[in-house]
This record gives sequence, structure tokens and C-alpha cells, in this order.
Amino acid sequence: MAPYSAEIDVDDDDWDTSKGIRAMALAYVPDLSQAAFGAVIGPDGDCVEHIRFPNIVRRKHYDPAENEPKEADLKVG
Repeated sequence: MAPYSAEIDVDDDDWDTSKGIRAMALAYVPDLSQAAFGAVIGPDGDCVEHIRFPNIVRRKHYDPAENEPKEADLKVG
């Protein structure tokens, strides 16, 4: 809707915004047959990276075999 504006403490040495800021978002619907998607938006407003998470919204189960797809989504990277 509008440019993202971040409030950053300029005295904090851990933050370097000289090259702009990046924002990450995760979008999903409550329908388990639909995958969730993540995106990173760069300082220019372009989509720098995107990823599909087919199982990230699923609940964990007592059966470890049923948890493997969700664990795979959580360990991406």
C-alpha cells in the first residue's frame, strides 16, 4: 500500500541500513491443501527471494513420520 518505514535506533551498531532494508513476509490460507509462500523484498521494492512451504501450516503429530514434511519446511535454508 505504501513504502515501508522502519524505526531503527541509529546508535545501535548492529543495524546497518546504508544499503536499505529488506522485509520478509509469509502468506498462507487456512486450507491445508494450499501451500504457504514466503518472500523477501529488497530495498528497491523488488522480490529478492521467494519460497514455497507446502507443509508449514500443518500441526505436529505424535507420529514422527507425519512430522517429516513440516520439519523439512522448517529446515529450509
